Amino acid sequence: MLKCIVAVAVTWWSCCACLARAEVLVLRNQPFVLAARLMGVCTLRIILRHMRP
Repeated sequence: MLKCIVAVAVTWWSCCACLARAEVLVLRNQPFVLAARLMGVCTLRIILRHMRP
């Protein structure tokens, strides 16, 4: 059973990473993220408050 779990994790991580990257690229140009940047909010706070699901 453990081998099956490891096999799935090894083969599917790239798909999940690709979807997460695509979502971040879409979100980073949204008006609320741009407004936060203009207000001087640090990058980590933007990621934690606006981009993290």
